Parts: sequence; C-alpha cells; structure tokens
Amino acid sequence: MHGANLPGLITCPACGLSLPEFARFCARCGRRLPLRGGVPPTWVLVLFWLGTVASLAVAVAYTLILVIPGLPAQGIDSGQLRRVSGIVAAAAASLFVAQLITSVGLMLGRSWAKGMATLICVAWALTCLGLPLSVLALNAIWRPVIPAYSSVAPPP
Repeated sequence: MHGANLPGLITCPACGLSLPEFARFCARCGRRLPLRGGVPPTWVLVLFWLGTVASLAVAVAYTLILVIPGLPAQGIDSGQLRRVSGIVAAAAASLFVAQLITSVGLMLGRSWAKGMATLICVAWALTCLGLPLSVLALNAIWRPVIPAYSSVAPPP
C-alpha cells in the first residue's frame, strides 16, 4: 500500500511507510519528513494582495511629493516635507517588495512564506485596522491542517 495514492496519507521517502499527512517523523525509520507548506485560505491571499497594492500606492504617492516641484502649501517647510516623504516612500517601497514576495510564496504554498507573512503581520499590527486583521491572518496561516478521516477503510 502506497500512501501517495490515498487521501490524507504520505509515504516516507526512506522506507515507504504510509503515514498521516501531518506526521513530522516516520514511525518506522525515524526520518524527519519534509514540511508541507500548504496554501492558506483565499481570504488571507486576498488580504496580502490588497496589502501589496496599498503599500505600492503609498510608495507612489509619497514619491510624487518628492518629484513634483512646488507641491507644499504655504506655511509648510518644503525641506522637512521632502525628508519625511522620502523616508515614508522608502519604507512603503520596502514593504511592497516584502509583501509581493510573500504573496507569491503563499500562493505557491512555500513554507518560508509563513515566516515572512508573520513579519508583515507584525508590521500591520502597528496600525489600528491591521491589528485584528494580522491576528486573524496569522491564525489562518499557522493553524495546523488536520485532515478529515473517513470511516472507509483503505484498500488492502
């Protein structure tokens, strides 16, 4: 019996034992099994893509402040405004790149994307709206997936 053919089971690459898909080590030979990333729920992917677009929009908006001459209104120190705009634009551009890489990694089910998603959720948590969203997203990303086993016995 090969676990790769049965839903909810995996096969140990060393000895061929069928194991539940959430197993971390083989029960027969003790080999560490490769981690399976899994794709998070669709709403988490949409949330990360919306965050990617939003951070790009912020980066572009603050970059425009830097390049459009005479933009500041009366009474605003243009030098100070340009310095702050440059810092915000650089931070938003960095967040955009990180979210873009993470969004693609999450869509492809890469396990490294979970760590990057955690860092991005920490950045989101610094905002009022981002705190509840980041907690919900982290729960959905890191929650272990326990397969539902049917009462039907596998074929011999």
